[in-house]
Amino acid sequence: MLFRKMEIADKTIFLEMCGSFFNSPAVLHGVPQEYIENNFDAIIADDPFALGYIFEDEGKAMGYCFLTMNYSTEVGGLCLWLEELFILPQYRSLGIGSKFFDFLQEEYKGKVKRIRMEVEPSNTRAIELYQRIGFEELPYVQMIKDF
Repeated sequence: MLFRKMEIADKTIFLEMCGSFFNSPAVLHGVPQEYIENNFDAIIADDPFALGYIFEDEGKAMGYCFLTMNYSTEVGGLCLWLEELFILPQYRSLGIGSKFFDFLQEEYKGKVKRIRMEVEPSNTRAIELYQRIGFEELPYVQMIKDF
């Protein structure tokens, strides 16, 4: 199992997996294809706010994660936002998610103060995993205003 940064050669598989993610019950609604492509372009351009990892075993892509960073006064430093985490259905329940979080903790230890994410309340399997590895609910109400 390898967790590696995305490369230009990953575009097709990323677009497919991200499209599946945004057409799943794990999210509130889909997004335009243009947004998905823009995310990939930002990751490949080495944008410091857009980080992407492919989960791979023996050359086969098994999933991906899209991360962003922001500075948080609340935690006194950088916060790593887990924007998207997707594992192809045939590779679920094999411990890949747990292994990826172990990888994140090692990779970003001393670099970030917090890992933060949103999860759809109906995604109980994901919530159980997150709680099992030490995440806790943050009792904020998220508010947005789109432009």
